[in-house]
Amino acid sequence: MDKIRILVVSDKFETMHGLTALLKLERDFHIVGEVKSTKMALVMVDALNPDVMLLDSGDVISTIEAVRQSAPATQVIAFSENSTAARAAGAFACLLPNILDPTNISSTIRRAQANDAIV
Repeated sequence: MDKIRILVVSDKFETMHGLTALLKLERDFHIVGEVKSTKMALVMVDALNPDVMLLDSGDVISTIEAVRQSAPATQVIAFSENSTAARAAGAFACLLPNILDPTNISSTIRRAQANDAIV
């Protein structure tokens, strides 16, 4: 079985470290990169071609739009309070940034990989 390739983008050390540690416990996930800035995230999306990008950094909306333009196959899961704007920009899903529920994050990643739309 192919592993889901994940890029973690967060300007918060604790969030990035926590997310990465949780995701590494999942047998079907592979962390292809961890970056702090959205600028570096766009470079890494092009270089690494992740299946899913977890985004909790910088201007979430413009970053989602840029990923949709440069790497339309990469699904973006944004951590944002503004889910309407994030979804309108092209995010697959939007999760609240202050609630890191490992089960919810893992299932959302799997749904994104399967392109199983969240309504």
